[in-house]
Amino acid sequence: EQAALTRTILNSGEMLMNIIEDILDFSKIEANKLELDPISVNMLELVDDVCMVYAPRAREKALEIVVNYHAGTEFFVYADPVRLRQILGNLVNNAIKFTPKGHIIIDVRENKSIETPEDKVSLTFSVRDTGIGILESDKERIFEKFSQANSSTTRKYGGTGLGLSICKSLVEMMGGSIKLNSEPGKGSNFSFTLTFTRNREEVYTPPKPPILKGSRIMIVDDLPVIRFMLSEQLSSADMICSTCANGSDALLQLQSLKETGELPNIIIIDYLMPGMNGEMLARAINDDPDLRNICLVMLTAAGSPIINDSFAETGFSAYITKPVRVLNLIDALSIIWKKYSEGYRDTLIRIDTGAAAGTSKDNHSQQDNIHLENIKILLVEDSRLNQAFAEEVLSQMGCKVVTASNGEEAINVIASDEFSLVLMDCQMPVMDGFEATRRICEMKAQGLVRDTMPIIALTANAMKDDRQRCLDAGMDDYITKPVRKNELKEKVYAWLKDAAAPSVAEDIIPSAPSADNKDSFIDEELLEEARSIMKDKFDFFIDCFIEDVEKYIADIDTAMNSREVQNMILPAHTIKSTSKRIGAVMLSDIAKHIELTPREAGNTQGGEVVSLDDTIRRMNEAFSATKSELLSRKKKTA
Repeated sequence: EQAALTRTILNSGEMLMNIIEDILDFSKIEANKLELDPISVNMLELVDDVCMVYAPRAREKALEIVVNYHAGTEFFVYADPVRLRQILGNLVNNAIKFTPKGHIIIDVRENKSIETPEDKVSLTFSVRDTGIGILESDKERIFEKFSQANSSTTRKYGGTGLGLSICKSLVEMMGGSIKLNSEPGKGSNFSFTLTFTRNREEVYTPPKPPILKGSRIMIVDDLPVIRFMLSEQLSSADMICSTCANGSDALLQLQSLKETGELPNIIIIDYLMPGMNGEMLARAINDDPDLRNICLVMLTAAGSPIINDSFAETGFSAYITKPVRVLNLIDALSIIWKKYSEGYRDTLIRIDTGAAAGTSKDNHSQQDNIHLENIKILLVEDSRLNQAFAEEVLSQMGCKVVTASNGEEAINVIASDEFSLVLMDCQMPVMDGFEATRRICEMKAQGLVRDTMPIIALTANAMKDDRQRCLDAGMDDYITKPVRKNELKEKVYAWLKDAAAPSVAEDIIPSAPSADNKDSFIDEELLEEARSIMKDKFDFFIDCFIEDVEKYIADIDTAMNSREVQNMILPAHTIKSTSKRIGAVMLSDIAKHIELTPREAGNTQGGEVVSLDDTIRRMNEAFSATKSELLSRKKKTA
């Protein structure tokens, strides 16, 4: 009863906050005070993040939410990410609110019917649902401020009636127009087209892991858009895809493929399908001796059963939670197929895209039970703060931890000691993690280091090409910063389960996107996690953070004064990841902007230097406020 009341209070508070934010934005728009702030944006990452933020709400209603980012669509453009997220978020939120069952699709494609200069690109965004729909007579007034389809809609679903009005105003500010196609009882489709400037400095290369090249993949899902999206993305990575709409069709196709000798290497199976569900199909495949060597991967969504090790007995090697995050999909399959090929077939690998992360009490109890005795781990990390946090988590697991502050130190340590696993930061002074990993791989080939020792990357850029760069360098897996306790424990256990045998399920979980409050200096969840891990070392943790960031800011100032902006990249990168670790989200975001600006500029033009003056000033202000806030928290724990 108390939990239910708490949820009610939380939901009411969130609703009130949304109403206040809508009214404030509406007031700014009416007063012409709202300004757009275009910066370099990875559009796929932005759309995926919107999907992940709203996925838990969709799960509560047993709705599927899908991102369909068409192959060949531009990735990097200049746009205002805050306002674009606001538009898409409002449309997705509405779709969830007015859809009792079915699915929601966020679709993005290049609109080639619009002629644009070579440096521009037009993208069409649409949010489609299978909801209650809108009457023809209500379509015009739905975009009016303080207006909904009718009064009964307001009574049943709530809301201010400002969301769509704000969407319309923002889209028009960006030079586009919003359209609505809808039919009562069948659903709605809100769409808009915007023209952006391409960012030629950043190019996204879809990952193409060599281990998956030419692999035959069968996709079994009753939802056509899932089949299309998975097939398109995997085909772009040089895999050969086939699709089936249900279990019966899949079995018929498999029998036919037996004759030609072209059976799939991997079958991706949706759990919730009419007629024969995913578990029934897996059992049927596993009962056929000719099909037992196929790697089976389950897709799970809202309404699926709680997953446990018994699913491995049905023939599944792994499962991926919906919504499938496009940015993680190919890397996830690469990890699954690598482990399957190496003989890891008796335990269930879990790839969690973040939508359901942290929602299960059982999940937390499993993580707390992970304990690895007599395991020695090398932690390579230049940030004292990140190093202290990870070392404390690993020590609580029973591991012995040896630390190194750069790649060169790591190679020297590895040459004189034996380790079960290496955690390798990517961006470090002296020698970065990529070069260190390549040299360790050479040592493995020469027999100087145990060739089965896994290397897990610690990367703050796992949403971009760095993920593939990690795998290409010879790293076996990666963890996105800020490193979270549960993910670190699960990832380490996943690779060391044969060295020690705790009684928990094996998980491989890419980090969930943060839902940081951008108006706050501190993310309370991240800070409390640090406090719970560091315990009596928490004051030291804060002192390290303040001391290190002061040093890195001084390095940035030196680079700025000497007009060597490229020398800002590494200290800004370290501030970004270190700040995120302690929950200083605003400081982290500003540091990210400083890190990216020299990379995008590629030179030391005066304009670029001048453009950073204001950003560096804001960074100093954010650090000052963050420092005061953290010191006050430190006093509270004294």
